[in-house]
This record gives sequence, structure tokens and C-alpha cells, in this order.
Amino acid sequence: ARQMARNSKMQELLITSQVADESICKDLKLAAGSEVDYVSYVRMIAGSPIGFIESWFRTDLDIKLTATAIRNSTMLTILEDQGVKLSGIDHLVGATLAAPKLAKLLNIKIGEPLVRLKMVMLDKRHNPVECVLAFFRADKYEHHMFMTRSGAAQ
Repeated sequence: ARQMARNSKMQELLITSQVADESICKDLKLAAGSEVDYVSYVRMIAGSPIGFIESWFRTDLDIKLTATAIRNSTMLTILEDQGVKLSGIDHLVGATLAAPKLAKLLNIKIGEPLVRLKMVMLDKRHNPVECVLAFFRADKYEHHMFMTRSGAAQ
């Protein structure tokens, strides 16, 4: 996340509050119709759109989201800097096809393949604090993870 933030720019940044849909309420363990803080943007590399990212935050966290902070940092760092202690991320990688809105934002044809990431950030009590949906152009995205075994010999 930090590397992508350093190597890319944002366009179409939106910061607002909204009523969460049923799926987001379920992911964040909120009552139906709850209000959440919402951030979305298009991620650009070398002037070309590579992804569209949406984030929903629980309003009870009282996170201050500013355009400057979002452009200069990562959401994880913003959460941690404002006192949210993170314990992990529930991370799902999948695929989908570009619907008209995503095709337009990403400058691709409707129906082109996209990598779909869904992440739910968990606090130290394993309560969800943020839900992220990210859609990346399949021709511009590579997913890299390094995993270690808990308690592995050093």
C-alpha cells in the first residue's frame, strides 16, 4: 500500500458521509441504515488510471479524513495516527468484469477484466473499522504478498 501510494497519484477524490448499504453494514457490523464516512478515488500511474478504490469507515471512530492526509499517506497510517490500533486485515482477492461506471473511470471497455480486492480492517479487539473495495485493471495490476509463519524460527 505504501509503495503504491508513493508511486501513484489520485484523481476524482471524494470524501463524504453516506448511509451504508446492507453489505457494508454487515462487513462493519453496523445496524441496517447506519451512516458511515466514505472515501473514493481513482489511482493513477504515469497519467493512466489503474484502479478505483472505495473505503467506508465507522463514524463512531471519529476519524478526521482530509484530502491532504489521504493524498500524502495510506488509510492504514491515517487510522493508526488517529489512535486506531489495527490487529489485522481480512483480505479477499477475486475478479470481476468492468461495469459501465468502472469502465469509464478506468478508461477501458465495458466487460474488460478487473482484479477485485475486498479488505476489512480489524482493530485490536478484532472489530471491523474500515471496509475497502478496490477494482484494478487486470493488465496493470500485480498482487504481491510475503507471508510468514507465526512463531517461525528467526
